[in-house]
Amino acid sequence: MLTELKIEALIQREHAEERVMLRALEDCELSNYIIVDHTFDEHRNLSDKIRHSFWFPKQQVKAGDIIFLYTKSGRDRFFKNITKSTSYAYFWDIDSNVWNDFYDGVILIKIDSFTSKYFKGNVTD
Repeated sequence: MLTELKIEALIQREHAEERVMLRALEDCELSNYIIVDHTFDEHRNLSDKIRHSFWFPKQQVKAGDIIFLYTKSGRDRFFKNITKSTSYAYFWDIDSNVWNDFYDGVILIKIDSFTSKYFKGNVTD
């Protein structure tokens, strides 16, 4: 179970307003997290279909901060709240709603480590 970030809400309105809201429960590095659009079956079991993913950029957040991920295009920004916390807005740049079906859901994944390799054609660089 994740303890640093919590999914607070999934707002599934018209595309301009569709967003996921996260709350930082502890200080953490946001780039350790990925949000994925995930489907469920009619029995609420997770399926194996992940259609979209968003890897957050490098950003240190503090306990109490709010993170919004909009599916629309926009410019990432942040602002200070009256409560002295910070709200961050990130934009996925997808042209339509991501959560558009009754069995859609959101999953927050913490990445402890990863490896990647660049391939140019069929040759490893």
